[in-house]
Amino acid sequence: MATVSVVLPAYNASKTIIRAVDSILAQEYAGWELIIVNDGSTDSTLSDLQAYQCPRVSLHSIPHGGIARALNFGIKISKGRYIARMDADDVCHPSRLGEQVQFLEQHPEIGLVSSCVQYRGERYNQFGYAYYVDSINAIVDENEIYNKRFTEAPFPHPSVMFRKSLFYQHGGYQEGPLPEDFELWLRWFHRGVRMHKLAKNLLTWHDDTHRLSRTHPNYTMGNFFRIKARYFKKWYIQNQPKGPKLWVFGAGKDVNKRTRHFEEEGLRIERFIDVKHKSLTSKFIHYEDIPQADGSLLILSMVSDRQGKLKIMDFLLNKGYKEGSTFFMMA
Repeated sequence: MATVSVVLPAYNASKTIIRAVDSILAQEYAGWELIIVNDGSTDSTLSDLQAYQCPRVSLHSIPHGGIARALNFGIKISKGRYIARMDADDVCHPSRLGEQVQFLEQHPEIGLVSSCVQYRGERYNQFGYAYYVDSINAIVDENEIYNKRFTEAPFPHPSVMFRKSLFYQHGGYQEGPLPEDFELWLRWFHRGVRMHKLAKNLLTWHDDTHRLSRTHPNYTMGNFFRIKARYFKKWYIQNQPKGPKLWVFGAGKDVNKRTRHFEEEGLRIERFIDVKHKSLTSKFIHYEDIPQADGSLLILSMVSDRQGKLKIMDFLLNKGYKEGSTFFMMA
């Protein structure tokens, strides 16, 4: 019986699916099965896949319902005790499955392991996404991953392997208008699941203009912040019994949009921190007037500017605030 079930959903992926499947067939580790879920493709994806005769590769077609439904279907019929994610436009490096299995076998306290990824795309034209890959590749420490979990999805989805028992213990992918992987990570984090990242590239992550995270309405900024607000509130209620005041670092239209999701969760924002000197009301404070950390404040930074985020983090650390307990980077 296979140790690892690789679950690969595919929708109109005829241009890349063969490359992705071949990278699984080329794995150095042999204890795997590949479950391909054809999610109602209308191109030649299905006929292309029917050419494979490998007994460890199974092909299943379901009506088109989206990636979350396809993943839940594939996991439910899987036989392995570990689930490895794979996307139809990416490439696994030959040692990927073996190294992740070895890690989970040696660390029974860890529920999910990811890896760094090699970015493959037009770095100059798609600098924003390339920067995102660089930034999450730089975060490999388990505590840092946890403390930065609200900033953005900490793991490239197709790079993860997790224990299938978690799927039944804490629930699988939610099927709805939301970023299904980000919601899953935050839910499992909230339930106490420990997650790790191997500090090496084990997958090539192909970036193109048709990638779901670029085109599908599930992955709008508003949906990400809705999920952030939901799970931040859960953490806040569980971990902050004294209820420190909530201040937001940032001002302007975008910050207001992001903050609205937290207010809809019933969280009261006491003040906004601005970097500009202006006519300040009781709702605004200049950043130079932020007091030293004393446990009475919890600051949420909603600023997305890259250089601005670094400056804010340094400033708060110098004021004695601690990421993951008295401040969070939310954008």
